[in-house]
Amino acid sequence: KEFGEASTFLFMIYGQCDSTDYIAYLNDFINAYPDSSEVYIRRFEFYLLHGNYEGAESDIQKALSINENEAATHYTFGRLLYELNLSDEYTQYKDWDLNKALEEVQKAYAIQPLPLYLQQEAKTLYALKSYEQAHDKFLSLTQTNLRSAEVYLNAAECLKKYSSDTLALLTLQDSAIACLEKPYKYRDAQAFIQRANTLIQLNRHRQAVADLYEYEKIAQEDQPAIFYYRRYLSELECRMYQQALDDIDKCVRIEPSQPLYHLQRSTLLYKVGETTEAIKSAQKTVELAPDYAEAYRILAIYQLENKQREVGLKNLSKAAELGDAIAKEILKEEQE
Repeated sequence: KEFGEASTFLFMIYGQCDSTDYIAYLNDFINAYPDSSEVYIRRFEFYLLHGNYEGAESDIQKALSINENEAATHYTFGRLLYELNLSDEYTQYKDWDLNKALEEVQKAYAIQPLPLYLQQEAKTLYALKSYEQAHDKFLSLTQTNLRSAEVYLNAAECLKKYSSDTLALLTLQDSAIACLEKPYKYRDAQAFIQRANTLIQLNRHRQAVADLYEYEKIAQEDQPAIFYYRRYLSELECRMYQQALDDIDKCVRIEPSQPLYHLQRSTLLYKVGETTEAIKSAQKTVELAPDYAEAYRILAIYQLENKQREVGLKNLSKAAELGDAIAKEILKEEQE
């Protein structure tokens, strides 16, 4: 009971007192319970955090020599080394690199094959850029009580690093989303946007659009213009013109000085028969980008078809002057 109370006390005061006081409490704890590996692990973690690697090394060796909860001690050593190596501020001490972190967690798993240890092994392999091995470890976790959307998504991230098998990637992302429970939570949103990206690669645009709408619904926050633009492009592919117009309108509202969005809006309006509005958007494009040759050519075509021949030819000439080869051909035909 006294040990448990002392351990709880250390947990409660962590972050509530300065380093000098906390290390004094740790030392008292060790003096009181010198045969417990836990107390040395506590101080090991403290020393790591404060860059005292020699002190940390002494404590972890002492914890391992006690041979109490050996697997857990190796796991903690490996996990904390992994986290240390991911820090930009860390300057390597002796052999304390990611390979050492992997070695320690593998020792833990060899002693006691817990899914938690396997998960840490997978994470460390990923950090070591051993993507295929990490992928296999993450997949192994799907057969344990740690099976989750996150595990499938981690496996998917590994797969993307070493394989171009988009269908296999989609299968993993499908499995991830199948693990999610409704109503979806904010953290689930990423699964949908990742699958949408894969569906776009596979030209399954209608499914991608559905995932992008689901992502927006779950995230419940304003999205950047590029999000709506990507969805707009997929909506065009499956002729969802009203949804596409809504999204390109959002792009224009969010980034009104971006010529591309005005030009895209112009071409869609023209496609659905709104020629007058299409001309206005094309005019806005050339106002924002006076050297945008394609925009002058598109504007000219709309004007010519709208019986605005004089101004249409003028803009066609401007496009040709700016080097637009198609405009030159059209201008030649118009002048014959």
